[in-house]
Amino acid sequence: MYMEYARKVGFSVRKEHIVHWTHTRIVKGRQFVCAKVGYKRVNDEKDAPKKFRKLDTRTECLACLHFAADEDGRNWEVVKFVEKHNHPFAQENDSHLLRSHRDISEVQGSLLKSMTGVGIKTIQAYNFMSDEVGGNENVGFCKTDAYNYV
Repeated sequence: MYMEYARKVGFSVRKEHIVHWTHTRIVKGRQFVCAKVGYKRVNDEKDAPKKFRKLDTRTECLACLHFAADEDGRNWEVVKFVEKHNHPFAQENDSHLLRSHRDISEVQGSLLKSMTGVGIKTIQAYNFMSDEVGGNENVGFCKTDAYNYV
């Protein structure tokens, strides 16, 4: 439900924290946060050789959703919901590219593997899948994900 909300609004979600009841593996609480929560650690090693560094996308956003369960782990309730973000959202036509919204299903994965197994190039297999579902935004993953999967 939170993932659907995030996709419609235009942000990515991370699983932040999970809490278990003492001496059991029963989940007591679960936290989901905006992917831009927190900040990147900075190394002060000025003498170290320069490496390629990805851009820092963290903005210390406070948006989150926290759930808590009873001792049985059957009844869940929302404990905290922070809706406010401190960053712009992705455009509606780009939200399918956000990390938490990209996923290769088991069926899609087996189709990719079988097509590449008979000599079809990965990009051709991806384009075929894209045409079948009506465009790249409906596939559920991007070309790079397809290459990484195969």
